[in-house]
Amino acid sequence: FPSPLPASQAGLKFVSETLVGSTPVSQIEISGFEADKMYVLFGRKIKLTNNATLQFQPLAANGSDYGTSGVVYRTTLEGYSSRDKLVASPNALSRYYHSTGNTRFGFIMDINNTASYGSVIIRGVLCGRNDQKLHIYGSMSNNNERIHKLRIYQSVTNNTFEQPTQLLLYEYLES
Repeated sequence: FPSPLPASQAGLKFVSETLVGSTPVSQIEISGFEADKMYVLFGRKIKLTNNATLQFQPLAANGSDYGTSGVVYRTTLEGYSSRDKLVASPNALSRYYHSTGNTRFGFIMDINNTASYGSVIIRGVLCGRNDQKLHIYGSMSNNNERIHKLRIYQSVTNNTFEQPTQLLLYEYLES
């Protein structure tokens, strides 16, 4: 066997943690995405005030979105075949649909961010819901567009993220 790589050359490097405290928030923005790097974002203990569609929106360096034709994605939620579709999304990278009566879930989002192109894979699970799973595959529609920041918000205006929502961002280290 080859000798193992030191931890400084392979594995995960912690980038940031975002916690929702005692004051609920309507959206969360994650920054720190550099070009030519790969990341993993863990959404742990996500708690919403009410049921809503969770949306992941990639942002440019100046904080603006990429417009109505900026991203394309495919989403599959097992048990909901009508939501298996390919769409050009208006200002949102993807939508996380979840069942009535469920306001808690978790996800893992892999982000591949080259200098001129960004793409993601999101895998999610609804807590306590009959093994329903979600897979989203998304990418930027145009070259020279990558993910500089990520906004996570909900489709219902008055909904908020509550404690103990936690987001952990790590960078993949490559030898």
